[in-house]
Amino acid sequence: MTNILLELSKRNKEWLRMAYKICGCYENSKDLVQDMYLRIGLKNPELREEHSDYVYKIMKNIILNNERKKYVNQTKMLNKVKFVRIDTNLL
Repeated sequence: MTNILLELSKRNKEWLRMAYKICGCYENSKDLVQDMYLRIGLKNPELREEHSDYVYKIMKNIILNNERKKYVNQTKMLNKVKFVRIDTNLL
């Protein structure tokens, strides 16, 4: 498994570019690539470096999950907001 991660790490710049294309933010791209390495290392020890499509899918799923979590958190915050009716006759 270590050899697979070592081989993948040789293409780190490629993964960063791919992650940037997905999320559009350099800082998030670094986090995305790090998460990708963790998922590959923990769940897919037989993965080989030529599986770029698989790596792309992992990154895409990570960013989609992160965006979903943001949306859920924003929705929860909006549900806590109390709206007040303004009487326009007073204006």
